[in-house]
Amino acid sequence: MLAAGQDEEEAGMNDRITLGTKAQAAARRAGTPWMEGEELRLAPGPHLFLDWRYVLPGEVGAIGPYWATPSGTPMKLRLWNDPDRADTPFTARFVPRDTPHGIRIEREPAGKSDPLPPGTAPGARIIHADGLYRTWYSRGENEASRPIHYAESTDGHEWHGDTPCAFDFSAAPGVAGLERSEIFLDPSAPDAERFKMFFRGGIPGTEQERRKLAERFMRERPDAFYPLGNDLSHLSGMWGAVSPDGIAWTALPGPLVVHYSDTTNVVYYDQRLQRYVWYARCNWFYGRRCIGRAETDDFRRWPGPEMLVWPTSERRPSDDWYTNSKTIYPGTVDQHLMFPALYHHHDDTSELLLYASPDGIVWNEVPGGAVLDAGPEPWDAGCVFGGTDLIPLGGDRVALPYGGYPQPHKYPRNRHSFWRTNALAIWPRERLGGIQADDEGAFATLPLITEGSTLRYKERGRGRSGKLGEAENERRNRRKVKK
Repeated sequence: MLAAGQDEEEAGMNDRITLGTKAQAAARRAGTPWMEGEELRLAPGPHLFLDWRYVLPGEVGAIGPYWATPSGTPMKLRLWNDPDRADTPFTARFVPRDTPHGIRIEREPAGKSDPLPPGTAPGARIIHADGLYRTWYSRGENEASRPIHYAESTDGHEWHGDTPCAFDFSAAPGVAGLERSEIFLDPSAPDAERFKMFFRGGIPGTEQERRKLAERFMRERPDAFYPLGNDLSHLSGMWGAVSPDGIAWTALPGPLVVHYSDTTNVVYYDQRLQRYVWYARCNWFYGRRCIGRAETDDFRRWPGPEMLVWPTSERRPSDDWYTNSKTIYPGTVDQHLMFPALYHHHDDTSELLLYASPDGIVWNEVPGGAVLDAGPEPWDAGCVFGGTDLIPLGGDRVALPYGGYPQPHKYPRNRHSFWRTNALAIWPRERLGGIQADDEGAFATLPLITEGSTLRYKERGRGRSGKLGEAENERRNRRKVKK
């Protein structure tokens, strides 16, 4: 029965089962165009063709290609109860309607900015939120553990308010170092903990104290204890801190998890999953570095990361994944991206590739090779590693901070041979990659549900861009458009 003012669509939605957050993520991936549901509703923001999620595959007999009689009448799959065909030979022909062909997806290489001034803003971590750019950076030596400074900008170019960060370590006395710190804005937190930091640090204390900690973790939280080897003298953990302003920090009791992740750690609060998510280094996949992922509903209690991206057999046997540079396309909630650094042991160099995901859980490499290589300028000719986040810039551009080095990664280091220069990898807005056709090609989208009455699209090559009207959407791409 319909309530007053309620239509059939609304009633059907109210009768559906409410799924958990992870089941909802799976449902969004499993949206099928021949079933009713909200899984194909587009979230706000631009939607990039970096994988096949929006392209109709052509489900035979359901939506797309079908089998038909010689005269063209569609035929059912099961003819057992058809009085005319159940026991009669027949002829059918295949109609390849709305089957994608002649197309491929390819990444767009990045351009490079000039080197950014050393020892000042911005650093390799830039956050853009509420019209303000924020960055954290070091003025010190090129080591992983160093003092942190804060600055902000209204345009991403001119930075001001250089301020050294202050730390209260009374809740975590003796933490050895503040290494590989990751800072993010937590939209779910109270004002006093609006900014959060996640960093690697040694486990303080004597060997006996470290052994007691290990025994406690193994007893109470075995899924949060991932030591690197069996030597307790090298026991390392991930620690946390909170701040109301990104400047004054209060360390949390810890460690939050025992795991050795001595490179870029990316943590954020996923508003769809309603959980904190961490992208880490996983050591090791048979001697090769990998990217791992963990999630939790309590920032103060983390499990160890699970393997997410590892060196697959189509790579060189001398390759592994060094850093992850997980981010999200500006203005979206489901355009998850990674710019992982592929490290080449055979020549000690690296390059950045592009991965895409609809939810941060399942990932796809965007074809075409590297989006950023080392060189040709001397300051980044040795190797490159990505930072975070992908940010909007003026002039219809987006940019990812990255660091370049003049020598290969493991080149012998002193102050004359080893230093990092920060710069920006830059793309035209919404041009990280896309669907390409070298000659004639065609595809149809899934029947996507959108807000509003028009959809805008971009096309490069023939110099066209514009918008698809509602009637054309319904006829050509069978999108559902809600006014």
